[in-house]
Amino acid sequence: MCKKIVFRCDSNNIIGLGHLVRCLAVANHLKGKCSIIFATDIDESNFHIENDYGIIYKKQDEDEKEFLNRINFEINPDILILDKKYPYNRSILQELKKNSLKIIIFDNICDGIGECDEIIFPNAHFNLDRLKGYLVPDRINKVKSGPDYVIIREEIIAFKEITPRKRHNSKITVTTGGSDPEGVLINLSLLLKEIKIKEDVYLLYGESFNLKNKLDDLDLPENFHILPYSLEYLTSSDIVICTFGMTVYEMIYLGLPTICVSHSKHNTKCARILKQRYDALENLGYFKDLDSVRLFKSVNKILRNENIPLETFIDGKGALRVANLILE
Repeated sequence: MCKKIVFRCDSNNIIGLGHLVRCLAVANHLKGKCSIIFATDIDESNFHIENDYGIIYKKQDEDEKEFLNRINFEINPDILILDKKYPYNRSILQELKKNSLKIIIFDNICDGIGECDEIIFPNAHFNLDRLKGYLVPDRINKVKSGPDYVIIREEIIAFKEITPRKRHNSKITVTTGGSDPEGVLINLSLLLKEIKIKEDVYLLYGESFNLKNKLDDLDLPENFHILPYSLEYLTSSDIVICTFGMTVYEMIYLGLPTICVSHSKHNTKCARILKQRYDALENLGYFKDLDSVRLFKSVNKILRNENIPLETFIDGKGALRVANLILE
């Protein structure tokens, strides 16, 4: 029997596209095997979903509990996948499960986490000790996390298969996510301008970036190029400077020399753990604490070292593994 699966996730210019992108990566492995519906807020970024999957929209006057109950009543799914930072409590999830609904939760610590049938932290920086107090030790040991569950988009995997890696020390690409509400791209552009970098610098802005006019007004040198986000530019770079998140893992998977900057204090801690587990990553911490001297040292370190170890500990099969868990 074909299972009905609902992905509950949002995307907008505040939280970015990360939750949606990884849910789509998993959904693509389920296509043709299940009936898939995305449950989301109304946003222009939903065009990523509309051509391939069904959508149920959250009403403006609905709270999260009401929306989940409506999903359960109207769709009656077999599996609900929660990829949303929300404090789901036990009673909400217990009520949903009365009709044998299975619940899978991604990357969220909340009071109701123990009610979920499967718990997945699809990254390599999560510390399982954070679950003490929420789960008994036996449940913690069954949580899926680590490099095997890092979700990599099919587009990235395709680029690795067709693009040979040759370093020329001539191209630096900066990307800060789909929305970048904090304006990290502008901050990094000014720092790179300050250190008078001679290499070509490609500043890639995301589709939901609202500070494009400010970026255009920076009076940058001729070797700085402002362009919309492009995998071609990104994957052909000699150095990638990016904010912590899915892009960091994608660059590690591709074996690209990467400098990581965090757009929040929480991500600073996560990036520090990832640096401990993958030493080739250059981690510069919180973007508001970054200065041109530290940035110059990291860029220069990579440019001078053509023998940077680029072996990756991510095999790119995380989305498939998660899809198989869902099917099981």
